[in-house]
Amino acid sequence: MSDKKKIYGVLIGVVLVAAAGLLLYRLGAEPFQDYDEATYAEVTAESMAHGNFLSFTFLNNHYFKKPPLLFWLLSASKDLVPNEELALRLPGALSALALIALVMLVCFEAGGGAASAVLAGAILSTTSAFIEPARQVRFDLLVSFFVVAVLYAGMRAKRDARWYVAAGALFGLAILAKGVIAIFAVIAVGSYILLSTPGALRERFSFLRNGYFWGGVVALLLITVPWHAYETYRFGEEFWDSYLGNEVISRLQMNLFAGTNAPSNLGYLWYLFSFAAPWAELLLGMLLALPFLYKRINIHIRSTLYASIITILSLVVVLALSQTKAVSYLIPLYPFIAIALALGIVEFCRKSRSSVRFDIVCALVFLALFGFGLTLYNAFHINPYYSLQETLATEEKAVGLIIHSTNPSPAVYEYQYDSIGSIQFYGELPFTANPYVLLLSNTSEPVPGSLVVTTAASATLTQQFPHHHFTPEYIGTSVSLFRIDR
Repeated sequence: MSDKKKIYGVLIGVVLVAAAGLLLYRLGAEPFQDYDEATYAEVTAESMAHGNFLSFTFLNNHYFKKPPLLFWLLSASKDLVPNEELALRLPGALSALALIALVMLVCFEAGGGAASAVLAGAILSTTSAFIEPARQVRFDLLVSFFVVAVLYAGMRAKRDARWYVAAGALFGLAILAKGVIAIFAVIAVGSYILLSTPGALRERFSFLRNGYFWGGVVALLLITVPWHAYETYRFGEEFWDSYLGNEVISRLQMNLFAGTNAPSNLGYLWYLFSFAAPWAELLLGMLLALPFLYKRINIHIRSTLYASIITILSLVVVLALSQTKAVSYLIPLYPFIAIALALGIVEFCRKSRSSVRFDIVCALVFLALFGFGLTLYNAFHINPYYSLQETLATEEKAVGLIIHSTNPSPAVYEYQYDSIGSIQFYGELPFTANPYVLLLSNTSEPVPGSLVVTTAASATLTQQFPHHHFTPEYIGTSVSLFRIDR
């Protein structure tokens, strides 16, 4: 092995070890946050308690919002790992680590060599907007892994058609990971195949005449049809109204998070340039330069580079047009940003003078160190943007545990506080069955139970409800708990 290969081998190892540290260190230290983490934790707990691993429930109501693959992994992890927070966050963190390795493989396969592989892994590992949510219970990391895996399998299929079968199977797993988001795998691999196949249009679609391609279609159907058919058989239109109607069509047509802090399109840009820095800014510069460099880029690299850019732009258009917006929807962008940047920068370096290459390498080292520092600042919630959420989750867990330890099934009310998912989970209470505390003003008799209230609103309780006696059980900076006595 040459010294150059040894150096690249060491650099790849450094990237993966650093990424593992960022993803796994103190992974289970923080409580689950509202809403998504607490919701998925509750769905998993009910699934395991009732032995339902095909049809899920949330607060004992049918839960059709998400496909089953991540819930299966969460249940398996929970069986193996005693710390609940660590167990449920581990599948997402490991998916993110595997995705970092996968973008390296994609760059290798594209012909970018070890340099582009190291750079792609370093970019994704130092994108704080990718690492921070990867340390939570989220579906986006798993589906992003399978979307990029489909692209990789499609690239391998150009040399060995048997990989079409793997691509079909991986596409099926992407659908079971997060439904229609998997369509971006088709955009990525389809763009690559069309761009990498020379000749007339008929030749570009020659894969349709390959038996292994249809073997991949069979693998796709074998993986995806059984669960969807089972849910359709059991619940029919009710399943599809929620799974496709509410979760996809409604989110495109209306803002389901109206009245919350959901971002606008400008908010998306602010988030990308703040939390995906410095790589989002560098991508913008590269996009402006690429039209002038198209013919100078090696055709094999160009196919993967432009397929990644097409996928990025497709995601951006869909997210911009969708009325429901959340920063977690941006997660599938980041691996394609890493691939596009790594291939484009390394190819530019190859066409540049040695002095220019040295300057570029120095600039990249500086940007990677900046990204690493920003990732530490955000992923471990030093940034007040995240630390306030962590403090709130800690207080909600404390409130939930007090409720559960005081009485396994008390009456629990809330007043001017609607973020009850974590409290419900740790308190093991079906909050949806309880009336709001505001309704207590209609009765002259105090109703015994527990009251969850914002700390700011707690000072007005005696004025709002003069016939009730409130005993403080927990006073936090954001949320407080009182006992309602007769």
